[in-house]
This record gives sequence, structure tokens and C-alpha cells, in this order.
Amino acid sequence: MTVAKKWKKKLARDWHGGSEARLKKEVRRSLHVQYDEIYETAKIIKRDHDAALLRFDKAHRRSGYKPAQWQEFWVKYASELYEYDPAFVSLFTNQDNPSASEVAYRQLSADTGQRCWKIETSQKADNQSGFFHILCEPQNGRDVY
Repeated sequence: MTVAKKWKKKLARDWHGGSEARLKKEVRRSLHVQYDEIYETAKIIKRDHDAALLRFDKAHRRSGYKPAQWQEFWVKYASELYEYDPAFVSLFTNQDNPSASEVAYRQLSADTGQRCWKIETSQKADNQSGFFHILCEPQNGRDVY
């Protein structure tokens, strides 16, 4: 074996290869269950959020309002109504108008301390929802949203 091939093998071994799992096995197995629970809650809250936003906009449109006023109103209203953490219900008031699914992933990220997202892996033949994996990686102190 030539010296170049030896170095190539050594470098390939150093560069390639897996790392240890970032999440514990129990946490990885429960991610789908956690996501489903959060998502079901988020769907209900999202419907109410959209209806409340329309009512708030109709009542305040003439005089005008700032997004901060809506956010303050929503967090107070939803926290009292649903008795959830204000940080969770405030996820719905983001400027990009997140879906219930996006809110669920953001909450899952906050709960696990990891950045989480969904990757579609296959599609069923009858165009129903496909199978997916939830991937997570450390946030490294950065804002992931």
C-alpha cells in the first residue's frame, strides 16, 4: 500500500464516522408521543387564536394597534383561558403566523433543549400523510427561530 493510500484511509477514518447520539434513547423514543400531545393542544389553541385575532383586529382597526398590544392581549387571554405557560401561548403570536405544527416543534425544541424539525421520509400511495422522523440537534446558544 502506498503512502498516499495510507493517508487517504487515515483521513477518511478521521473524517467519517458516527458520533454518539445527542439525545438519550428514552427521549428519542418519546419524541413522537410528546409531539403528538403538543400538536393536539396547539391545534385547538390555534383555532381560537385566529378567531381572537380577527375579533381584536375588528375592534381595534379604526384606532390602530401595534403587534405588541395584540401579543399582550393574547398572552393574558390565552393564559387565563387555557391555563398554559405564557411562553407557550406566546408562540402563536409570532410575526410569521406559525401553524399549529410549527408551534409544536418550537415547544418540543424548548422542552428538549434541542433544535427539532420534521423530515418526510416516505409518502403513502393514497396521498395521506407520510411517515416522518423528528430530528434534533443542540442549539449551541443560538436563536433557532
